[in-house]
Amino acid sequence: FGPWLGPSSCELIGVWTSRHWGPSALKAMSTSDLRRNLANCCELTVGDLDVISNMCARLSAKESVQRLSSPVDAIAILHLVTLSTKRLPIKLPDISHLLATISFIRRLTTTQALSVLSSLVRIRETRSLELITTITRKEIAALSTYSLNDCIFALRACLILTGASEPYVAELLNALVTLAPTLTPRQLANVCHLLTMLRNSRRHSQVIRTVCAKEVRRLMPALLARTKTLLKQFGVKDARYVIDCFY
Repeated sequence: FGPWLGPSSCELIGVWTSRHWGPSALKAMSTSDLRRNLANCCELTVGDLDVISNMCARLSAKESVQRLSSPVDAIAILHLVTLSTKRLPIKLPDISHLLATISFIRRLTTTQALSVLSSLVRIRETRSLELITTITRKEIAALSTYSLNDCIFALRACLILTGASEPYVAELLNALVTLAPTLTPRQLANVCHLLTMLRNSRRHSQVIRTVCAKEVRRLMPALLARTKTLLKQFGVKDARYVIDCFY
């Protein structure tokens, strides 16, 4: 496997990692070496699957997490482990110790917060309600620093994950009202798709009725106005998202 290298090269690297990165070799590796080697395998999507799985398990283990020089390092490891399990056919290890460490960080930067949400979205994590609620609640104060793509991604994360702060969702919608005149055709289609998901999701229907109804009503005219300026610029799939949103 591996899209960047030919089959023979991938096979050779897989054999090499299997022979040279066995259990005893991995046990002797430092956390930084494990992270670097796993990042390389993940980037190229090459290597022996058992070896990569063992790397993920070792980095996520309680002993390894307790030895981290900073709790913030757990965010980078969570990103790397979830990305590996997304790109490669390996089982997700126990990440509870990583999540617990992250939950004790008093203040995350916006980049760190979105990285955690991205990792949880990647694996469709549904057991970390308290962590998701805490992160999204604290991020309300940082929304003024969000880019347009940050807002779109964060709204998508809130629809996929369980436990997102409802005021956070409302403020994301408010931010999109302000940013609507700058949406590209693809971004507009993505926002429309998310609004359709929000409207049709039984899990989120209560959110619309109780918290976000005003924000959704404000956003729809802004999206419609932007749609009129972007007519004839949509691809087929994007046009379908826009039509579904308004009709």
